[in-house]
Amino acid sequence: MTGDTVNLASRLTAAAQKGEILASDDTYRALAERFDCVDAGALDIKGFTEPVRAWRFLGLQSAVREQRPFHRSPQ
Repeated sequence: MTGDTVNLASRLTAAAQKGEILASDDTYRALAERFDCVDAGALDIKGFTEPVRAWRFLGLQSAVREQRPFHRSPQ
């Protein structure tokens, strides 16, 4: 796999501290209803001309914890 998305994911992983998950603004917007997160600020990422806004994931939102994301059919 190649491209900006894969490159950005790799760079954010490298920028994250131990035990921390950083995600791009696009990923945050796609998952914001399911996860609690805080703005980690704009990071200078190698290979990108503009700083990239990053988000630090804190965990699942409480309403999501109560839902079962997958349903297992009885056998």
